[in-house]
Amino acid sequence: MGQISSGIGLISGINFSDLIDQLLAIEARPITIVETQNGTLSSQQVALQEINSRLLAFKLSAGSLTSSSLVNARSAISSDETALTVSAKSSATAGSHSFLVDRLVTSQQILTEGFADLNDSPLAAGRLTFEFGAARLDSDTELINLNGGDGAARGTIRITDRSGASANIDLSRALTLKSVLGAINGVSD
Repeated sequence: MGQISSGIGLISGINFSDLIDQLLAIEARPITIVETQNGTLSSQQVALQEINSRLLAFKLSAGSLTSSSLVNARSAISSDETALTVSAKSSATAGSHSFLVDRLVTSQQILTEGFADLNDSPLAAGRLTFEFGAARLDSDTELINLNGGDGAARGTIRITDRSGASANIDLSRALTLKSVLGAINGVSD
């Protein structure tokens, strides 16, 4: 004969199948809670590992800021590279400098006939000296060499003669004392 299978007791009428499933679910609840907590902790662990990797990358980037080559680095820029090119060494003093380019030079050359040897002096007895920056009117002294090397300010000056007549003289392009004298003497007023 065939078998009759049912989760309900024939005499008691209790559904044993549902009752056993509910009891197993109650017994499995701590396992489900632990699995949920395990999933939460795993996601927190991934987040902390990402924070750790970002902090490590930041530490490596910040460590390069203490490099002396970065701290001592200097740069120089020119507003017109066709007129003046610049470069800076790490020993350069920080600051801003202005240059007035009056003329562009294609080449410069200084020649000497030389000397036969160190002890032979065809110039005559005595010493040969070279002086640069002497503030004399009979030589072409550069304005930068005046005032103990501080130079002279460029701009416009006003000259008034004994009769009271005055003239403004533009010295913004003057480089030497002779160019200052030329600018003053060139004013017809």
